[in-house]
Amino acid sequence: MNEIEIIFEQLADAILICDEDSKIVFTNTACTKVFGYKKGDFKGMSLTSLMDMKYQPEHSACVKNFITTRAKPLDMMSRKLILCRDAKGKEFPSRISIASIQMNKRIYGVAIIHDYTSFNNELLSANLKSKVDFLTNLYNRRYLENILKPESRLLTSWKSIGVLYLDLDNFKPINDKYGHDIGDIVLYKVAQASARSLPRKTDFVARFGGEEFVALLPKTDSENAFSIAERIRTSIESLDIKFQGSSISNNVTVSIGIATLQGDALNESELLKQADTSLYLAKDAGRNCSMVYGK
Repeated sequence: MNEIEIIFEQLADAILICDEDSKIVFTNTACTKVFGYKKGDFKGMSLTSLMDMKYQPEHSACVKNFITTRAKPLDMMSRKLILCRDAKGKEFPSRISIASIQMNKRIYGVAIIHDYTSFNNELLSANLKSKVDFLTNLYNRRYLENILKPESRLLTSWKSIGVLYLDLDNFKPINDKYGHDIGDIVLYKVAQASARSLPRKTDFVARFGGEEFVALLPKTDSENAFSIAERIRTSIESLDIKFQGSSISNNVTVSIGIATLQGDALNESELLKQADTSLYLAKDAGRNCSMVYGK
């Protein structure tokens, strides 16, 4: 082991050295931990075998060109995430810095590899949390409003859309008498019943705030939107949530306002305004019913 290899062995980062033919000539101990190989397994192995298959056809040529031309070093933050493969064939995201070094009068390539699995998972988790309501596990209002923005690609591709505006009936007395812990349980059960009632994967329901929910139904006319609304309403009623010994004698129910728009008429404010108007008509009609805007 030469002086450079002794130095690399002491580092906590995964480091490997390969020749211009992509044959691995050195790996430090940290590298064995990242890839799951024993140290001796790397000897003579092709660097390409550690890469995801989609990189393999061109990778050897790129390595050879990088080493023979003594290209300038590339730090990991200037490069995209790269998928590597460990000893079990499992892919993991990584960032890799590369440079060329001279040892024993030959030029080699050296790579410093960081496993980005944990960071990537945290990033995905943070992204998901920004879209999800923690109480109900539904999408949140922020995500819903982003979907309904005029520049939204999804909204443009749908061309027509049905919106259901749901509001629990007489929910305030439940919170007042039994407390928010019980109220939260009711909200969760209602949210899950609503989500289960949606017939297609492209449909989704979001918590809009408090005891209000909004469902988006892509490519749906008023007749089908009403059918889905009734499906949700009856599924919530069939939860049969009762509160013994209270003035709330009926099951937990929901009123639903329905609006549909298509083509050039599609816009967020008009959709929600029409659905909200329909919701108030449902409340005025005695609650626990669905009303379509303009009908």
